[in-house]
Amino acid sequence: MAINTTKREMNHDYFCIINDVQLGPYDVVTLVSKVTRDTLVWREGIEWEKACNVEELQKFFPEPQVVIVQGATTASPIGFTATGNADYSGFYCSTDDKVFLGFCGGLAHKFKMSVRTVRILVFISFFFYIGWFYFVGLFLQKHPTKNN
Repeated sequence: MAINTTKREMNHDYFCIINDVQLGPYDVVTLVSKVTRDTLVWREGIEWEKACNVEELQKFFPEPQVVIVQGATTASPIGFTATGNADYSGFYCSTDDKVFLGFCGGLAHKFKMSVRTVRILVFISFFFYIGWFYFVGLFLQKHPTKNN
C-alpha cells in the first residue's frame, strides 16, 4: 500500500508505546510501519489514543470486515454438512465419543441417545448374551469331539 501523506501530517512528531516503552518521535510514515491499530500513540494536541482512533491515522487502519455466511448447507461426500453436523446412515464407530473402539459412541449418535446410557445397555446385553450362551450349553446333549 502506497502511503500518501500531506505536509501537514508529516510535520507532526508522533510518539508510541510498544511493550510498555515510549518510543519516538516519528513521522507518519515511520509510525505506521511500527504500530498496529491498537497501539497507543500521542502527538501534540491529542491525548494518548489507539492509532485507529486518531483521525489522520484512521486511513492506515481500516475497520476489520466481519463476514457472516448464511444460507443452505450442502453435504460433502463424507457426510459432514457445511455446519459441521454429521449426516451418517448405518452403523459406525465414533472418533469423538470413544472409550475402546467407538462403537457405543456411534450407536448413541445414530439413535440420539446419551453415550453413557448406550454403554450401560451394551455392557448389560453383553452379559445376557454370555449368560444365554452358557445357559443353552447346559441343556445341549454332550458328545465326545475327539476320535479315539
